[in-house]
Amino acid sequence: MLLFTSLILAWMAARLLLAALFAGQTQTFLDDWFAQGGAPSPPAWEVARQAATSAIALFPAANGAYQERLGLVHSWRYRGRPFGDLLAAPSRQAALAAYRAAVAATPLWPRAWTQIAYAKLDLGERDAGFRASLHQAHALGPWRPDINRRIVEIGLIAWGSLDVTTRALTLESARRVAAGSAEDAHWLLGLAKGRGMTLVVCVALPDEIKRMHRICGS
Repeated sequence: MLLFTSLILAWMAARLLLAALFAGQTQTFLDDWFAQGGAPSPPAWEVARQAATSAIALFPAANGAYQERLGLVHSWRYRGRPFGDLLAAPSRQAALAAYRAAVAATPLWPRAWTQIAYAKLDLGERDAGFRASLHQAHALGPWRPDINRRIVEIGLIAWGSLDVTTRALTLESARRVAAGSAEDAHWLLGLAKGRGMTLVVCVALPDEIKRMHRICGS
C-alpha cells in the first residue's frame, strides 16, 4: 500500500511539473508577442497553443490561470485584425471559451472578466453579456489599477453601444485611474484623445485631479 501510494504521488508530482513547464513555455511566447506587438507566426502560434493545451490537460484540476493563457494564445492569433473580423472569429470564439473556463475555475478574479469583455469586443458582440462582464470586473477589482485601465480601454472603444449604467461605470474607472498618478492621468488622456473622447473624460474628472496632474487645460 505504501509503495502504491508513493507511485501515485510521484505520478501526480510529475504531471504537476510538466504542466508548470508547459505553462511557462506558453508564457514565454506570450511575453515575446507582447514585446513585438504583432500577430505571431503560424508555427510559433501552434507551438504555444499545444503548450497551453498540454498544461491544462496535465493539471489534475480546473486551473484558471492556465485557461487564461490558452485564451490569450487564441486572442493573439489574429492580433490587429478589425473587431468582428470573420477570419479571426473561430480563434476569438476559442479565446472566449477559454476565458469562460477561467471564470468558472476562478469566478472572483476580475482580470478574467475583463478578458471575456475584450474577447466579446473582438467578436463584435457588444451585448448584455459584454456589459455584464465589465460590471463583474468593476465589482471584483474596484481599486486595482490594471483592472480600471482595462475597463476604461474597453468602455471607450465600445462607448457608442454602452447603456447609461455602463458608461457611468467606465467614467468611474477613469476617475480612479486618473487619481493614481500623473503618469496614469496622462495615459488616460492619451487613450481618450485616441478615441475622440477627450471632452467626455475631462468633464467626468474632478477639478482637483485635473489641477494636480495639470491635465484637461487645468
